[in-house]
Amino acid sequence: MILGITWLGWLGSILAVIFGHVSLSQIKRSGQSGRGMAIAGLVLGYLGIVIGAVVVIFLVVFANETAEKQTRVVLEAEGSGGAARADIAYSFGQDSGQANGRSLPWRQTASRKISGFDVVSLDVQNTGERGSVTCRISVNGKVVSSNTSTGPYAVAACWSDRMG
Repeated sequence: MILGITWLGWLGSILAVIFGHVSLSQIKRSGQSGRGMAIAGLVLGYLGIVIGAVVVIFLVVFANETAEKQTRVVLEAEGSGGAARADIAYSFGQDSGQANGRSLPWRQTASRKISGFDVVSLDVQNTGERGSVTCRISVNGKVVSSNTSTGPYAVAACWSDRMG
């Protein structure tokens, strides 16, 4: 049971399971007391192994998500039905920019190192009295976000936080 409590970087849990099974076998053979203590050691040992495995899996996944990957990002803004110009705001992770009063269609392409936690965003605001504006974000050739908004000064907003 003590090994199950102390854990010792997973080694204690493994030893708790081994010694717990040995103890149960010896108690069954000899009729000695301590069965409850052996079972407690087994429970804590197995619990420590499961928690350790979950921690290792979490760390592997977390390390993969935070790793920066070279990513090709394409931001696009389009207008239809009379929307010919737009105010555009965009960001790639921590880098951001604006393009005010731009003619539509508009396109920005970037090759950046972006992690799985970085957000890429694109906001397109119609500067005219009529029509629709559309925003689109593509990552490595795949459209990951698209949105359309209609009307005077309408805003289409797109974002993606999973760079695959």
